[in-house]
Amino acid sequence: MITKNMIKPKYADSNNAIRILHVVTIMDCGGIETRTMELMRHIDRNRYLFDFCVHKPQPGYYDQEITQLGGKVHNCGPLKNLPIFAYRFYKLLKTSNYDVVHCHVPTFAAVCLPIAKLLGIKKRIAHFRSTSNIKKQNFFHKLSRKFLARIACANATDIIGISSDVLNNWFGKQYSQYSRIHLVYNGINLTPFTCPRQPDWLRQEFDIPQSWQTVIHVGRFDPPKNHRKIISVAQAFLAQNPKTCFLLIGPGQGQLKQSIKKLVQQKNLTQNIRFPGLRTDIPQIMRSADALLFPSTWEGLGNVVIEAAAAGLPMVLSDLPAFHEILAVAGRAELLNPTAPDIDWAAALHNALAQKPDDTALGKFQNSPFALPNSRQALLSIYQS
Repeated sequence: MITKNMIKPKYADSNNAIRILHVVTIMDCGGIETRTMELMRHIDRNRYLFDFCVHKPQPGYYDQEITQLGGKVHNCGPLKNLPIFAYRFYKLLKTSNYDVVHCHVPTFAAVCLPIAKLLGIKKRIAHFRSTSNIKKQNFFHKLSRKFLARIACANATDIIGISSDVLNNWFGKQYSQYSRIHLVYNGINLTPFTCPRQPDWLRQEFDIPQSWQTVIHVGRFDPPKNHRKIISVAQAFLAQNPKTCFLLIGPGQGQLKQSIKKLVQQKNLTQNIRFPGLRTDIPQIMRSADALLFPSTWEGLGNVVIEAAAAGLPMVLSDLPAFHEILAVAGRAELLNPTAPDIDWAAALHNALAQKPDDTALGKFQNSPFALPNSRQALLSIYQS
């Protein structure tokens, strides 16, 4: 566990534009990448310059936009060949003039922050975003987590967590004692959620009968999102409510998505469960749908839940600590254990669909730490300190 002498602050001293290198896996449409791009779009780019270090070989979804906004994407991969990655990362820092190295994945922090410290980078940030399912971790995984946390403490000038649950998970409830550990919630741009509700548009857009109910899930096809649970809950719900369409929105072309599609076909639910893929109009969809179904097995925070709560959308969620942090600001949800019987989830969904959207929720988020201007200022203050 952390001791106070492991955390000694070092601060950058520069009157020029602050140059930040974000270290991520690939700039695709994940939560980390989407939130960082949202920040990049809304900063003064004369004062803050964003570049990105990635390790996967293929181009990322946001690469072109990063270039258009004046940033660069450096590929130092592959991470699995650690000596090559470390050497390329060392050369990148050596030949550049970065004020901040911001690692968004703990594994990267363990590799990149010691190199940044060696080269005298004054601001070194380890960003913790995930909790994972601790109950299912074996001894090796738990030991690895402690090791990564210690490496971050030894080499980071600042540690950020996206929720109290994440920081408790990694550093214990005493994390608030340390001035270099910061709670910075992911902020969302609330402006798109001021759009009017258009349920008729939603049904027309996805070829859904006008008399049907619409339930959405937004998230890429990863095991923690629990898509198999979504299908089994949908099957239980549709047995009593056949005039319902489930939209499973999000990227994913891998084996998991194909297996979920096959499962839907096997259960003869193809008319009721759709796969729209990646969408850029999520706020409009959330404002127009009838409910959100989100049975994740774990979440560091849950950006989709922030967005759905801001949209005033009735929700059925896993009973996770991070979601309580969001609902303390605004939002209405039925909360269940992810392992609860499908019939219980179906009953909760029935209750949610009986509710009307909450048009007061957006106003409650305006002055909250989940609003982009407030989250942005909290992060920029760390860069500036």
